[in-house]
Amino acid sequence: MFTRKSEAYLFALLLGAYALLAAACGFAQTSVSVADLPRFDTLHEAVMYNAYRLEACSHYYECSGFIMVDPKGQFVVAPVRTDYQSDHVRIKDDTGPDGWVVAADFHSHPCLPRHFPGLFSPQDMISAITTRTIMYMVDLCTGDVHEFIPGVTKPDDVAVEDIWLSAGKVVGKALAFPFQPVASEGV
Repeated sequence: MFTRKSEAYLFALLLGAYALLAAACGFAQTSVSVADLPRFDTLHEAVMYNAYRLEACSHYYECSGFIMVDPKGQFVVAPVRTDYQSDHVRIKDDTGPDGWVVAADFHSHPCLPRHFPGLFSPQDMISAITTRTIMYMVDLCTGDVHEFIPGVTKPDDVAVEDIWLSAGKVVGKALAFPFQPVASEGV
């Protein structure tokens, strides 16, 4: 059905799309120097910077990353990554240099049918509670940036079907594309 020329063209197209996604997510480079990572004076500044990076990473897949505090008290943002899944992403807290501490995790929720992008999932909340780490999530339908602080944010404030979820606290707004077509399941 496909000719060699059309197969080569399709492969080149897919490779180009992957390269664009990798560049947008910030993981096109194989190694990143700690000195090159962006630094901020407040956690909120770092979170909002990351919200825009998550929005640029993908509208179809969840993306994630984390924020560390360096010994000078500055908030350092790690590169954004994705597992190429539409309904989950592993939040990978890499260890920084000695004396650095993970301050927060962040991830995005794409606009998908039969999902609740403005709510933290049970897995999100369990991860935040067990690691005792502040969790931020960007709802890509509205652009709202949600914050979940373990021990402070109520984990069961919204009843959805037969489970309780949390919207956390909205602490900012990133870009959103509500008028673009909604991503299909399994894309």
